[in-house]
Amino acid sequence: MTISNETVKVKVSGDGSTLEFSFPFEIYEDTDITVYKEVKATEVQTPMELGVDYDVTISPDSEGGTITFVAGSVPLTTEWAVMDSNIPNTQPVVIPTDGNLREESLESGLDRIVRQVQQVKASIDNIQLVTGPTGPTGPAGGATGPTGPTGPTGPGTGATGPTGPTGPTGPTGPTGATGAAGTPVVLGYAYSQDSTARTVVVSVGIPSDNTKPQNTEGGAYTQLDTTYTPSHALNMLKITVSVVATLTTGNGNYLIVPLYRDSGVDAITYGWQGHSDSSSTSRATVAYTYWIVAGSTTATTFKVRVGYATGTTNVLLNQGNGATFGSIAASSMTIEEYTP
Repeated sequence: MTISNETVKVKVSGDGSTLEFSFPFEIYEDTDITVYKEVKATEVQTPMELGVDYDVTISPDSEGGTITFVAGSVPLTTEWAVMDSNIPNTQPVVIPTDGNLREESLESGLDRIVRQVQQVKASIDNIQLVTGPTGPTGPAGGATGPTGPTGPTGPGTGATGPTGPTGPTGPTGPTGATGAAGTPVVLGYAYSQDSTARTVVVSVGIPSDNTKPQNTEGGAYTQLDTTYTPSHALNMLKITVSVVATLTTGNGNYLIVPLYRDSGVDAITYGWQGHSDSSSTSRATVAYTYWIVAGSTTATTFKVRVGYATGTTNVLLNQGNGATFGSIAASSMTIEEYTP
């Protein structure tokens, strides 16, 4: 049979249950193949013993055959089944001297030689070449010969030589004056506006003391809740609040309008307006601006609450106790985004 396969070694992954593993190269005896298991993680190899750990079946019609492991030696999923051609470097075919030469015997002998050559080539391919150390320097040459006579004077001035290398970089000069500041650019904005006359119910007042207003004090003015999604975490947000109210608590009390961010308990800033009118009611606009770093690029919501410093009087918004100037009063919140 012809030798059409140059493979001399195969490695197949085990699964803990498969008993039979095929090999594609031609062998002539059960002992012409070496079998071992190899741990995938460490490459440690364990030789298998013919007739104890496995049996060999040689294909009668084609190159190759089958290895059949016994139950206790089956390769696991963590192991390779390795089959390596190991045909002895001998020539067992006897060629008769009387001319009675069988073609089958001649072809078998030639096939065996090819298989042996394949094994040798595979061994050479696996050799790792290592460069040896450098040998000692040989002896110096002979003595310098005598100086020869001076030659004739050459022609006039020679050609200009090549330009020399660039010299080192000089020291850094002084820093120039700071340029004029650029004009801020609004990168985005969001706003809420409410012009409806309404009453905000206050159950808990906002005490005028040295504590930050809490999100449970005063009443929520939800119509001004404004949500914005910054484009960069380091950009600045400018929040502008304007609340139009009718003060009804009498002279000396204060209307307080704290600002909150998301679910924060403490106010981040506030605005207030005192009631100095001696009458029972007066108009007031609480307006202020606050800058804050965006901090992230996720949506964020700013909210205001309203309440008096003394008592739990409800707050009338946008001319809540009667019309003035054609009822055009409006409260609002605006969020603008700027580069830092």
